[in-house]
Amino acid sequence: MARTAAVALTLLTGAELRDNAERVAAAVRVRTTPGPAVLTRKAWLGAAAVVLDEDAARRCRRDGMPRRDGIILLTAGEPEPSVWQAAVAVGAQHICVLPGQEPDFVRHLSEAAEAARGAERNGWVVAVTPARGGAGASVFAAALGQTGTEALLVDLDPWGGGIDLLLGGESVPGLRWPDLSLQGGRLAWSAVRDALPNLRGVSVLSGARRSHEPGAGPVEAVLDAGRRGGAAVICDVPRRMTDPEIAALKRENAILRAAERFPKAAPLYRKLLEVEDTEDQIALMESWFAQTQQAASPAPTATPEPEEPSAPVDPNSPPPTLNGGVLPTPAGGVFTDAKYAAAYIEQEQAAWETRNRG
Repeated sequence: MARTAAVALTLLTGAELRDNAERVAAAVRVRTTPGPAVLTRKAWLGAAAVVLDEDAARRCRRDGMPRRDGIILLTAGEPEPSVWQAAVAVGAQHICVLPGQEPDFVRHLSEAAEAARGAERNGWVVAVTPARGGAGASVFAAALGQTGTEALLVDLDPWGGGIDLLLGGESVPGLRWPDLSLQGGRLAWSAVRDALPNLRGVSVLSGARRSHEPGAGPVEAVLDAGRRGGAAVICDVPRRMTDPEIAALKRENAILRAAERFPKAAPLYRKLLEVEDTEDQIALMESWFAQTQQAASPAPTATPEPEEPSAPVDPNSPPPTLNGGVLPTPAGGVFTDAKYAAAYIEQEQAAWETRNRG
């Protein structure tokens, strides 16, 4: 879903300074509009950023423009004390020298544009990794990306041959990992989104047919751009993790954040990141679960000793007489001797008569 381009209000007198500012703004997909002859509070407050020079800063201060975020003061040379005074008076947060400090200007302008879109830190990042080869993690990651209104699918498997193949978009124009020549830094989500192929409604940063492993710096920059832009960022992570994959896990919200919510599991997560072999990972998890269950199990209670069964009656022994005492009921209530059964019945009959006599 395309977003409306952010607008920067430019109040610059010098043609060279204005041209440099417009060139940088175009690179980060920010539209510039010159300030009107009579500046209004609505135009001043409605822009994503205000880019001005020393003279414009003094005029705005004199006209009573309120303080706001996203004010950037540009100068063509080393700032003099008067430039600093004008910046403080108008409430500028940044001073940039053009040419020379284009990277700083890009960063400040991108931050102002993204803050104006209301997308700061609204996105989330999920890492999908398989338990074994062929488990379908890449398919699941691609399907997960199509569940949101705006998503970025990042291929972090250098041995996978490119996740764009899975989506049938290997011939769609756009940048892949080998085409990106950056070491890190801050990127505008709008610029990243427009440079990538859009496959089935998902912006895809895929690997190539040949093995290519991006560095941790570029991975962090791309993930941060997507998250700051409000996108759902889904990373297809291989089982064997290297620096880029670990960088993704540090950024994502589903795995290591769980350790923050469940501190007892934090040691397990840290150990799993250090182990590459699947069998060792499984052994770690089994050991941890066994310890957890043992700690959670209640202490065993002493079980009462079973009562000793009545002494078995010898069926070959003569039945005792009533004068000799009470005949015990045989174990299990089963009579195995007819004479004993007859004597027992006689005993019970006599006891009944005694209880009911008189």
